[in-house]
Amino acid sequence: MKKLIFLFLFLAIVKSGFSQPLSSYNFSAFSSTYTAVSGSLITPTNGTSWGGGGTYDDCWYPSIPIGFNFNYCCSTYTSLTASQNCWIVLGQTFPSTTFSSFNTFDCDLSNTTTGGFGAFNLPRPIIAALWTDIMSSGNCLRYATTGSAPNRVFTIEWYNTGFWGSSSSGLESVEIKLYETSNIIDFAYDYLGSGTYSFGHCSIGITDGTGAYPVTGSQNYWSLNSTGTSPTASMTTESKFLTGQPATNQVYRWDPNCTGTPTPGTVTASVTGGCTTYTSLLSVPACVPNGITFQWQSSPDNITWTSIAGATNNTYTATVTVSMYYRCLYTCAGSGLSAATASVHCILNIPPSAISGPSVVCLGSINTYTDATPGGSWSSSLISVATIIAGTGVMTAVSAGTTVLSYTMPAGCYTTMPVTVVTAPSPIAGSSTVCVGSTTLYTDGIGGGTWTSSNPLFATIGSSTGLVTGVAP
Repeated sequence: MKKLIFLFLFLAIVKSGFSQPLSSYNFSAFSSTYTAVSGSLITPTNGTSWGGGGTYDDCWYPSIPIGFNFNYCCSTYTSLTASQNCWIVLGQTFPSTTFSSFNTFDCDLSNTTTGGFGAFNLPRPIIAALWTDIMSSGNCLRYATTGSAPNRVFTIEWYNTGFWGSSSSGLESVEIKLYETSNIIDFAYDYLGSGTYSFGHCSIGITDGTGAYPVTGSQNYWSLNSTGTSPTASMTTESKFLTGQPATNQVYRWDPNCTGTPTPGTVTASVTGGCTTYTSLLSVPACVPNGITFQWQSSPDNITWTSIAGATNNTYTATVTVSMYYRCLYTCAGSGLSAATASVHCILNIPPSAISGPSVVCLGSINTYTDATPGGSWSSSLISVATIIAGTGVMTAVSAGTTVLSYTMPAGCYTTMPVTVVTAPSPIAGSSTVCVGSTTLYTDGIGGGTWTSSNPLFATIGSSTGLVTGVAP
């Protein structure tokens, strides 16, 4: 029994993009004529050569160009690396001479130890058409990109392969096809002869995840439960011991394009309330099945909805000038059916009007403050200067100084007013009589006040000086 093991290098060409979650892939099985890839078989970069170079085992082929942008599980890939064991990893490269403690021939979609070897923390994502221990008499791999944009097809073929411990050739030819634009994946087979899988290990399926070795922890996957004409795909049961071989012209398809009525995501909003005009970033998950389009809508009553012009991405920045409901409408291009998310309510609360009442009061005085907007609550920033009853607005001046009165609505909007408490003046000093045309000076022990006369027809007084002039008897 061999134990060839190796290390994967850093992530190759991968960039984020709008695409599909693994769970959205639809599986189907059908028959279609098998067409071999034209061209010469290529020599592997590394692996094991048995018998002086005649038989290859556990080889790999790094940095194979796809020839177009291929979207898979919400990432975009332009290259892949192939294992001789009939699986590929998107966006990864292998070293030429470095080895480590895991095996490429162990079928391990889930990256767990369930049912066999595993978990070897292989890089992701993996697409496995017939993951078993493959051997070949000489080179067995070739690939080609055919067609024209935007409908090109990349095909990689493991030609005339055998299984370790059974035969080194003449058992099965296997292809993986990647389709531009639709991002469909096909597994195609040509049965050549009956063989037995090494240790009984064989899996067929696809996984999500991204990253170079080691990718730790259990991984999401789709796994087929047989190699027949109508297998079942499962995301919860991994089949590592498939028996039999796919028949000639058998095709297993993984289709990420939407069908039927979409399943909308959940809207998140950065802000849902304010007292003045504000902006809120609304978003839904960008990772959706192929063919899904977005349309943001608004409604004043959560009943009648209007599409927002140009708001067709998975995010929308709303400028909230009045209270408004928002939602995102998902439409599947393939079916023409639509479904909307639950709405989110962005509320613009009305702030209270200005506070009415004196801005300067005497120490010990009691004053009532009012606001034209009902339902608010009163408070004082410095209760050592003035206290105020929350429900009535009745304020009592406690000590000299300045406090800030606040009137706050239940939603949090508020208005304020500074109030200064001053010490009451002492008794006025000066003559109680003054002759017409004469003047007399009045004073107070506490400066800073303003003088007034109750009847300026008889006597006037300087507002800041306290100088009285007799006018009439």
